[in-house]
Amino acid sequence: ALLILLGVALFALLTASFSAFFLQRDINKVERDIERDVDRVEQEEEDIKSSLKRLNLTLSRIEQRLESLEKRVGREDDEFRR
Repeated sequence: ALLILLGVALFALLTASFSAFFLQRDINKVERDIERDVDRVEQEEEDIKSSLKRLNLTLSRIEQRLESLEKRVGREDDEFRR
């Protein structure tokens, strides 16, 4: 009976070891996938920030040109009224 109990215990230990091995392998893969996804999201965030900077600069230039045009049209309108 003792030999049977030792055999069952050994089988349980082997089964647990195999399970732990395969689970750890899956966990490592998931961790790598998460790290890759985080890196990709961080890169996308940087790209978005860069795009927003360019858009803000372009918008500032457009606003300056519009202001200049409005001033010029205002002067021409004043001259026309005279």
